[in-house]
Formats: sequence, C-alpha cells, structure tokens
Amino acid sequence: MTRARRIQRVAFFLSALGLSLLVYSGIALPRGALVAIIAVLVAVLGLPHGALDPLVARKAGLWKSISGVAGFMGAYLLLAAVAGLLWVWAPKFSLVAFLAYSAWHFSGDWRDWLSPGWRLCAGATVICAPSLLYPDLVAEYFSVLTGAEATSLVRVLHWLAFPALVGTIFSAARCLRTRPAVAAELAVLALSAVVLPPLVFFLLYFCSLHSPRHLIDTVQGMNPATAAATAAGLTLVTVGLGALFFVLSPSTQVDERLLQITFIGLAVLTVPHMILIEYYAARTENEPALASTPPGFKNSSQMTR
Repeated sequence: MTRARRIQRVAFFLSALGLSLLVYSGIALPRGALVAIIAVLVAVLGLPHGALDPLVARKAGLWKSISGVAGFMGAYLLLAAVAGLLWVWAPKFSLVAFLAYSAWHFSGDWRDWLSPGWRLCAGATVICAPSLLYPDLVAEYFSVLTGAEATSLVRVLHWLAFPALVGTIFSAARCLRTRPAVAAELAVLALSAVVLPPLVFFLLYFCSLHSPRHLIDTVQGMNPATAAATAAGLTLVTVGLGALFFVLSPSTQVDERLLQITFIGLAVLTVPHMILIEYYAARTENEPALASTPPGFKNSSQMTR
C-alpha cells in the first residue's frame, strides 16, 4: 500500500495547487454550483470509504455470520438514527458535537506519525482554520445547517484555530528531517485551510486526503471483488436515501437543501463510522514507543503507512 499512499499524497498536493490557482485567478463558482460539485464528489469519492464499514467490523471481529452482520448493521443504523434525531431536536448542539468529533476523527489521518495530542492539532486545523479569513462564509453555512445565527460559534473556532495551527506547523517542523513527505502534507494542509474558501478547502481535504487515505488503508487484506461490491452497493443505497430526503425536505432554496443533506448526512453517518474506526484502531494498534523516538512522534521503523 506504500505506492498507493504516495500516489494519494501527490494527488493531494496537485489538487491543492490546482484549486489555489483556480481560486486566486479570480474564477468563482456560484454557491449552488459549488455545493452540487461537492455533493457529487462526496458521493463518488467520500461515501465508499464509509460503505466498507461492515467489512471493517468483520476484520475487527464484531461479526462472523449472517445474523452477526444483521446485528451490526442494526446497531450502526440505530446510532445514525439517534444522531439524526438530535439534529432535528437540537441542531446547534449537534453542530458543535459534529465539529468536535470530526476534529478527532480527522486527526486519525496522521495516526501512524503523530501522537494523539499533535495529530489532534491537525484535525482541529481542518475544522477551525477556515474561520480565520472567511468568518462570514463559515457563519453563513452554519446558519443554513442549524437555522440559527452562528457568529458566536465561529468566533470560538477563530480563536481555537491559532493553537491548532501552531501545533500543526510545529508537528511539520519536527517531521521535516525524518518524514519530509508528512511535513509537506501538514504544511500544505495548514496553508490550504487558511487561504482557500471553506467549501473549496473541504472539497480538497475530504475528497483528496481523508477519504482516499482511509479507503486505501481499509481495503488492505480484503477480497477486491467483495470490497468493490460492498462499497458500490451501500454507496448507492446511501445516495438513494439522500435523494429521498432531498425531495421530502421542507421547501427551501435548492442549494441550501443540498448543503443540509450533504453535511448533516455526513454528520449522522460519521457517528457510527467514527466509533467503529476507533474500536478497530484500538484493537490493531500495537506500537510501543522506543526510547530514541522524539516525544510525541512515532518511530519510523514502526510505521505501517
């Protein structure tokens, strides 16, 4: 999987460069077009990595039979349903919770190179840094998701962005000598999170770093045909349900409905997905730190990615 990881990282760098040139050339897409592109790319590039969760659960020993997978899917859908109901009853609380657990979940992209505190800085950078130069846009999107004013929340993210960025840049500097590719990735992530418009940055991060990286790691050791069929089947089911909710949702502007379906849908599905991934990581992680390893960083001989 090393070659696939290298290709994914190069694709992230090239995507960051291309989107930056596009944005700063003065070409700006209407919000509706941008949201539509994000929804399509999330469906094509983002959902498949979560659609493999039943197979991840099998690798984690959570089911071994038809009745077992049925029980797992029942529990998975129950968690998603509870998260969905919370969005209906308490949207502002749900948004804050979504941002918090997303920062932790995204930090897992650097699980093999950084200890929890330092990688959490990178995850928090993904969530908080867009509020530095684009607070009004972030507040606008949050208001669409919750139906309430979000200026106070954006202000909190604005201040949290500073320590998150410092930690991310510090981590990049510490990785520079031993893991230069990781250092470059963290630096590009931090810069992109600050300078790119929020939806453009989300598109870059989610579709060219987080989702493909998770997919590459997940399919390791799986039967290719089974993985492809599972990912395609559950992705189609998820897209179908999203389309149904889109049609049945209250009549608002099309781009607002699409934004809500895309991000609230991700928020709801991330709850069981994150719990499963953390459980699986806890079972498979067995990398004792060596005395020669710098504090907060993993020894390169122990890295699997």
